[in-house]
Amino acid sequence: MFDVKVDGQQREFKGLAGSNFGEVMDRLCQEIVTPNRVITAVKVNGEEITSEMQSKYCSLPTDQLKSIEMETANPEQLIRQNLLSAADYLTRLIPASEEAAEMFRLGEEMGANELYAQCVEGFRWLVRLLRGSDRLQQLRGGESLLGDHLSPVPQITDEMFQAQRDQDWVMLADLLEYELIPLLKKWQKALPPAIQQREEKQECK
Repeated sequence: MFDVKVDGQQREFKGLAGSNFGEVMDRLCQEIVTPNRVITAVKVNGEEITSEMQSKYCSLPTDQLKSIEMETANPEQLIRQNLLSAADYLTRLIPASEEAAEMFRLGEEMGANELYAQCVEGFRWLVRLLRGSDRLQQLRGGESLLGDHLSPVPQITDEMFQAQRDQDWVMLADLLEYELIPLLKKWQKALPPAIQQREEKQECK
């Protein structure tokens, strides 16, 4: 039999059965997930399971399970914390993107590409954070946090990657300056009202 911990506390669940990890998790979700609690992280046998790894672990037989550890959070608090993290990160990502664009224009390709790679990684993290928060908000019956502000992401990223593959640094600088940075600034403007809305909800409770 495997151990189950929720938020660091050992838990016992009656009738917990299943032929594989996926079935066990379905049962655990029924027990744990409530309107005021969502699962934010899962570890299997000490290894954290990312969304990309879920399909691999779903078929893991229960006799190979030694432990399942889960972290949970209040969804309203989680959304608020994610938005605060996003707002804070934008204060660094926008200047870094502006600097990368300027370096490309000055022909400093090596340094520009290094900074650009960091910006892209940060942008990906930010998009995942905001999309996850947006989905959670809508699952709870709320309106989209950022409206249509996330819809330009695929086109912008495709165009930037194409410019990088073509080594068209002037085009990449233009895309950063006239496409990516204005989008980031829209997010920066849209986040404070969304954060304030979360805080007002907490105060009303």
